[in-house]
Amino acid sequence: MKISVSNIGLINRADIELDGITVIGGYNCSGKSTILKAIYSLLYSNSDIKKKIEEEKEKSYVKTIENLYGVPKTFENVVPDTRIWRQIKEIFDKEHSLTLEQLNKVIEKVVREKGVEDYLDEFDDKSKKIRFKSLYEKLVTILKRNDSEYVRFIFSRNFQNIFKGNINSFGCKKNGNIKIEFDTNETFAEFKDNKMISYKSYPNFVSSIWYIDTCHFTDIINDKKVSSLLYSELRKALYKEVGIDVSFETFSDIEENTDAFANILKEILHGELITGESGSSLLYKDEKTNTSFDVKNVASGMKNMLVIQKLLQNGSLNRNSILLIDEPESNLHPEWQVKFAEILVLLNKELNIKIVINSHSPYFMRAVEVSLANYSLKDKGRFYVMNEDANGYFSTEDVTNNTDKIYEMLYKPLDYL
Repeated sequence: MKISVSNIGLINRADIELDGITVIGGYNCSGKSTILKAIYSLLYSNSDIKKKIEEEKEKSYVKTIENLYGVPKTFENVVPDTRIWRQIKEIFDKEHSLTLEQLNKVIEKVVREKGVEDYLDEFDDKSKKIRFKSLYEKLVTILKRNDSEYVRFIFSRNFQNIFKGNINSFGCKKNGNIKIEFDTNETFAEFKDNKMISYKSYPNFVSSIWYIDTCHFTDIINDKKVSSLLYSELRKALYKEVGIDVSFETFSDIEENTDAFANILKEILHGELITGESGSSLLYKDEKTNTSFDVKNVASGMKNMLVIQKLLQNGSLNRNSILLIDEPESNLHPEWQVKFAEILVLLNKELNIKIVINSHSPYFMRAVEVSLANYSLKDKGRFYVMNEDANGYFSTEDVTNNTDKIYEMLYKPLDYL
């Protein structure tokens, strides 16, 4: 997988390859996180794109109902019911059209199913036709809207949410670009003045993609007001439990994947993340004391590993996923840095999970390099360093065959001492 980012944030040009584990090293504020966010924004926008389109159409339906003027309360309780949307969508997909009469029949059917026929008394035939005609016209507009319009909207919204509107490099007149190539497929997004001007979508580019920010993310996981896409998707995944409708194959995969990492994770964690009884909070259950407490009170160095453990347990992190980790060494004792590096290498070896890491710790990067060699995966590792140009922007340099360049840069402060 080839990834290129240009004129985005502090990035002048970044070209990296992702085959197994890719490590991007450099100082703080050198654009490393920007690369990870660009990768996540593009791949997440592509993932399950057909499902996302259907969800957006349903949201358009609900918003249309909310904007109707003067609807009686009993009527409000009926029309937003998504059963109406699903039924008229089914009619439209089959017949490529929808009549006002068909809409009336669907609504009245759902009314009877909900047992609120009294609402019909509030409309005579004439006013009902007027009200339903307005609704009908808006619904036909939604049904006829091209899927490509929703794809553009999804791409644009996701990038705006993650980059907070600051996408293009400040003061740079060149267009910003993010492009990812895999085999013969590609996806890209192009930006000018912080707005997307062109894109290419490739459905289901990856099975799942996860962005793990610094360990302090878990301190705000129970705060539902935090709406960043980076956090909201991971929050949903961490609250997820294995459902009773899970297939035999999926359940077997989850058990196998969890067992593969149980011993090495247990050696460090001595517990796991669980959902509180109310279902509204995430707790850490300590196996030694058999007690549970808020995850924000867990030792900082354990949090990223607990997140990975939970994603494996509920099947969110599975074979062929992509994992992006921002500064995984944060608050980790050097011994735990070595263990965590080994866990990441094993995720690639056992589950073919592709991983991109950004780091400014020479210890952690060296631990990844050694662990790759120990598991005969040296050819699966790629190492890059961020170099600053005369204008204060940064570009990647491939130092896979000369990793000493990373260590020379990041050990330099020790020379001052």
